[in-house]
Amino acid sequence: TPYWRVMMSVGAYTWWNDGDNNTYTQDGVSTDSTNADLDAAHGIEVSGGVRGFGFAADLEYQFVTGDLIDTGFTGGLYRNGTTDLNKFGVNAGYMIFRNQLEVLGAWDFLDTDTYDKMATISTIGLNWFAYDEYAIRFSADYSLRQNQDGVDGQDESIVRVQAQLNW
Repeated sequence: TPYWRVMMSVGAYTWWNDGDNNTYTQDGVSTDSTNADLDAAHGIEVSGGVRGFGFAADLEYQFVTGDLIDTGFTGGLYRNGTTDLNKFGVNAGYMIFRNQLEVLGAWDFLDTDTYDKMATISTIGLNWFAYDEYAIRFSADYSLRQNQDGVDGQDESIVRVQAQLNW
């Protein structure tokens, strides 16, 4: 757009398990050493963005808490049947050629009380809007995932190429 726009949002949710589809819990105890059934989850999100003159940027923060039916389960994201997740993300893009080619970058982190190290994802990429401004998009990006699952040095590189048709 030929002017600046600013967006802000706040959201919250809550969810409770009605017990109809529990797969890994029997009599309040997990029956699997790596999986457990969720009893309740609650979250909040604060996000915002700015757009204008070919530039777009977004910020997002989420806090999520989860409680398992098995209050003694420890594994993955959970310690003693509970977890707190902190997720933050920032992404930005700039149109190199108006409405056709966009360069982008993003950075995300996820931290929990069970992680030894914060997990991060750093991404760079390009979007090519090939037809009628945004009707057909080709994109390619490279992401470096560091400390996956909170494990120090557990890193992975990912290359993605995709096409999108909007009708």
